[in-house]
Amino acid sequence: MRVFETKLLCVFLAGVGLASTAAADGLVFAAGGGGGAAYSGVGGAAGNASANGGNGGGAAGGIGGTGGLGGAGGNFGDSDGGGGAGVLTAGTAGANGPSTLPAGGIGGGGASGPAWTGGIGGSTYTGFTIGGFGGGGGGGWQGGGGGGGYSGGGGGSGATDGGGGGGSFVSGLVTAATATSGANGSMFLAAIGTPSNGQNGFIDIGSTVFSYTGSVQTFVVSTSGEYSVVVDGAQGGQGASNVGGYGAEVTGDLYLTSGTQLELVVGGGGESGYVAGEWGGGGGGGSFVYEAVSTVPEPTNALLLAIGSLMLLGKARRRPVSRKES
Repeated sequence: MRVFETKLLCVFLAGVGLASTAAADGLVFAAGGGGGAAYSGVGGAAGNASANGGNGGGAAGGIGGTGGLGGAGGNFGDSDGGGGAGVLTAGTAGANGPSTLPAGGIGGGGASGPAWTGGIGGSTYTGFTIGGFGGGGGGGWQGGGGGGGYSGGGGGSGATDGGGGGGSFVSGLVTAATATSGANGSMFLAAIGTPSNGQNGFIDIGSTVFSYTGSVQTFVVSTSGEYSVVVDGAQGGQGASNVGGYGAEVTGDLYLTSGTQLELVVGGGGESGYVAGEWGGGGGGGSFVYEAVSTVPEPTNALLLAIGSLMLLGKARRRPVSRKES
């Protein structure tokens, strides 16, 4: 089995310096997903062009994550959406709900890497409004889930409050970088009771387009050169009368050498909330590009001890022998 580790990169986000941490090592691009719409009232918030996740809607909406952290779930009651994941931590569930499979109508938080699974929706009604792959928060009975991204969006609280959008990221190695909030989505509103999802994200590397698959994909560079890269986060799921927030878009030029392997997470659209009963939409998943390099596994303590012993033995054999004078 090949052993991989991510390469440490000095990274910047929307022009602001960002301290590197282990979970963010190797990250080159991140485009935030849009927040899920509430079952009625306003739609979800757009994915952010900046580092931070947006706050969930409502007075008790979850606080968006900062510095790569996941967003918080709504804090109103048993109807709130879950927070979207960031690159360092998962989002948290809506008020009083566990982070994996919430009871009642509470949306679960989206998972961070390497799984990047969307949060599970509240289970009171049929549907399980799941957040999109890429860390989207689960929709609550009424509130929308937060979008996944560099930092996760907060979950919405109450019947009229959508989830916040996820944050976005561009590495300092990228030139001609841009970041645009709310660039990817559709105004199509599915009929009530019709299962649907927000628009999926995509990643375009030198005109090679990677679409949503629900799993991590790889791209191996065949020719050294500068590549134009476009990364779009996914749209949040709709409610009864509004679509989910659009995903953010980040772009730039990146020089890549032959043999470099990129790991790609293409965000999935959040599930539609209004399928059966009152239901908030799931948060859209963020889209991410990581650079990975193959490495040799670290030596064990026994191997290091053996090497040290051989070095000492070699040194002893090279010691000059004193001669007795005649």
